Amino acid sequence: MDHIPTPRAPKYPTPEILCFVRPDFSPVSPPPFDRYPESRGWQQAAFVAGDFRQGHTDEKSREFLQEWLYFKVLAAVFNPVGIDIDMDDFTRRKDGQLLIDTTNLVRYISEFEGRFRDLESQTQIASIKAIDRVLSVTQRLVVRECSMVSAERIRSENWPFDPMTSLSFMILGCTLTFAVGRIVQVLLDKTHALEIYKQLHLSHRDWGVSNLLYERMRANKWCPHSLAQFASGERSVLGMYYANLLDIPSDEKDHGKCEVHKCIHTTVNEKDYTTKHDGHSSQECARIPPDSARESIIRSLKSKSAPLLKVLETETEEVEVNVVPYKEGIKYVAISHVWAHGLGNVDGNWLFSCQVRRLYRFAAALYPFSSTRADIYIWIDTICVPHRSDDDDKDYRKVAISLLDDTYRNADKVLVLDDQLVRSTSRVAPEEALIRILSSGWMTRLWTLQEGMLAGKLRFQFQERALDVEDMLSGILPIHYSSVWLEILEFFSSLRKLKTMHPWERLRCLWNYLQWRSTSHASDEITCLSVLTGKKPSAVPGLSHADRMKAFLNQMDGIPSDIIFMPGPRLPGDGWKWAPTSFMARYQWTAYSQFQETIIPGVSDHTISDQTDISRRSDRGLRVHFLGITLLEVPPNLNMIFRVEGIFLNTKMWFLAISLYDRCPPEWSDIDIQSLKNPTIILQSRPETFGVTHAIFVDAYEGPGIEGPVLLDRTAQKVTPTRFICRMTVGRIDAGVSQEARTYFEGDEQMSCSCKGKLLSPQWWYVG
Repeated sequence: MDHIPTPRAPKYPTPEILCFVRPDFSPVSPPPFDRYPESRGWQQAAFVAGDFRQGHTDEKSREFLQEWLYFKVLAAVFNPVGIDIDMDDFTRRKDGQLLIDTTNLVRYISEFEGRFRDLESQTQIASIKAIDRVLSVTQRLVVRECSMVSAERIRSENWPFDPMTSLSFMILGCTLTFAVGRIVQVLLDKTHALEIYKQLHLSHRDWGVSNLLYERMRANKWCPHSLAQFASGERSVLGMYYANLLDIPSDEKDHGKCEVHKCIHTTVNEKDYTTKHDGHSSQECARIPPDSARESIIRSLKSKSAPLLKVLETETEEVEVNVVPYKEGIKYVAISHVWAHGLGNVDGNWLFSCQVRRLYRFAAALYPFSSTRADIYIWIDTICVPHRSDDDDKDYRKVAISLLDDTYRNADKVLVLDDQLVRSTSRVAPEEALIRILSSGWMTRLWTLQEGMLAGKLRFQFQERALDVEDMLSGILPIHYSSVWLEILEFFSSLRKLKTMHPWERLRCLWNYLQWRSTSHASDEITCLSVLTGKKPSAVPGLSHADRMKAFLNQMDGIPSDIIFMPGPRLPGDGWKWAPTSFMARYQWTAYSQFQETIIPGVSDHTISDQTDISRRSDRGLRVHFLGITLLEVPPNLNMIFRVEGIFLNTKMWFLAISLYDRCPPEWSDIDIQSLKNPTIILQSRPETFGVTHAIFVDAYEGPGIEGPVLLDRTAQKVTPTRFICRMTVGRIDAGVSQEARTYFEGDEQMSCSCKGKLLSPQWWYVG
């Protein structure tokens, strides 16, 4: 793990990983990765069943597995471009012991990039296919044995490595997967790049979660909500490793009662909320602006202009504030903050003078070449958006919210204030500052996503100064161009792209970004989604949340197809059961114990792929194009697992249908399958052998305007209408694999029943 940069003051030293390989071992010597186990006396089929020792000693097992799943993997990745792995580049001696040292890995990746670009296009595709195949095999074995999101009952008991050495396999796989993917993505020919990228079936986030890191971070009093973002797979194991090295400044709050899906200290309870002083002044500060300023705020909103605070600090350190309407040419700083940190107000549109002075000084520091006593223009929602509970101001509050898009776009700078960041030093490398931002409370709130997306120039206030996101991005890209650290920049890069995306594509990104965000007022979600997608929130008073969500989705001219496979409660009503009741925190409906324990490792539960298709909605439901399995025999009931035997391209396959994710109605055991007309499974993709895919269970039915019985369409010339029943997962085992392998895949559960089914080629469905 030596290739990973370390924070300014790491909490732990870089681990020393013992090298167990034989003295005469060479990664580049034959046989290659796929034939290596048999050459050493191991059977690959036994690995599938979880037997890693196969009668060998612990010493021989460690020796073989590190040679195969570490160094042979390195050779398999770099050999297609003509780079041989030199063991001396990846090992060093210390106190008589041979240690693994990955310091040179970034240099190898850089050389890989240059050589890969020079390959012929077809050779590039063949190389990526070969690399993906090796990484996929390795990932399945490593994640099952090393990741805490694998259920204990499908782990073997003879994996011979300690937790830190196990982590080294995960880090290597994550690094290589990410680097190869990024190198492909930045090829100049974007059409060709996309063609190659589709050959990659792994994400760098698929390499599991280290229990060692999880326990370290929990012991260091990370908030469960922040920790869960790493532990759930939202961040990669590499990002989690770096985060565990950070000494996070204490916020002096007890996070013992926080939950995985929310931090109670970033959620506002209006009954107990207190607007705070800045911590350095007396409790006798004046309220700013005075009540008389209300008329100026309303006057600005009447003219459809955002009200701004014109602030000046006098020589006696008092602050003078006037409210003025925004006019083109005025440079102002918009403040983005976490209300729970004390800069909000549930009683009125004012702040204490000490806080206004603090805001003035932060904002003034953004203009170092201005005169010492210059006027500074500031916008902050606490003062400039009329109070929620003032009936007289409700209409003007709506006006202020409708102006939010322009308010943040027109701001010369948007300054983010987060208590944890303000206590952290800015004298660190860009990657450390960025991962601190990703771990901050600001990243967990709904409204701050909008503020960050709309901002032209985004600054984050740290202890000594504010840091410019663009400067940090430019500081990393040239230095670590093909480094895994681009992962940390993904959010910020995507934030910039959101501004120019088509609304439906933006909707897909918003789904993923909102998984770890929350709001104190559920009604804010539709308003925020509307602003972020350029749509208008429903103006009809008294609508329920479900009806407001329907009104919002009706405005979208495209919906990501994969949304039908996402977990959690669905909207009521015919034609709408494909749609979620909320975009936020859907992962909570898949959570079991600590955060997200799943039976099948490596499945992404709650995020939508950037390769999803666009779909259109009609009164019958969402029109999607996917594979299906129609059940030719109806089992007497649906318990946890049932088997479907299907024929596809003259190949007999067994599918195991598993319903175990959603923690919301309908329960799997409650489904009356005998009442269904044409019970059918719609698959997100066709799983490979021992692979899994998300799916939904539906009933194909006779709908309005349809004459005669519904026939499942095998030619994709028609659209089959269906009624959504529940979400599920489907796994595959081919008929030819051993009974031992089948038993492994099924786990400890006996199949409750079997039925015959037919696998349908991709076709059109209405999911309603």
